[in-house]
Amino acid sequence: MTMKVEIAEYILKHLKTIPTKGVYIQSDQEYYRLHHEERISNLPDLQQHCMTCAIGSIFLSLLYLTKNDPTLYELQTSGMEKRDAILQTIFDKEQLDLIEQYYEGWNAEGSRKYPAWRDQFKTNKEVLDAIAQNIIDNNGVFIPIIN
Repeated sequence: MTMKVEIAEYILKHLKTIPTKGVYIQSDQEYYRLHHEERISNLPDLQQHCMTCAIGSIFLSLLYLTKNDPTLYELQTSGMEKRDAILQTIFDKEQLDLIEQYYEGWNAEGSRKYPAWRDQFKTNKEVLDAIAQNIIDNNGVFIPIIN
């Protein structure tokens, strides 16, 4: 099983964050204030206080699977370049872009390109789960569903 499939399975079976469009990884303010210096492994309730987009979900799942243990502060303030460098050891940039575009419902130019596909789901969780299942079904490759 590839790491891509492991990440997708982790999203489906274990990730309990709050899927949210337009947010990378962000905990609620009070939780962050209380726990920003703690390692994520010491925060068993982190996920119920954390919003993530598709890429944030993939990144957080990768951290849990590889036992990478940043502080909450490091997790939420890691720059896009650092995050992308880590993620691109698993998924190439084109795959990450497609996943994000299908999750957010927008293409790279900012136009609403995938509304028919995205609009069939009632919640962001359903969209995230469909993307994860697509990755599993296609042996680690996200194959866009074009309508």
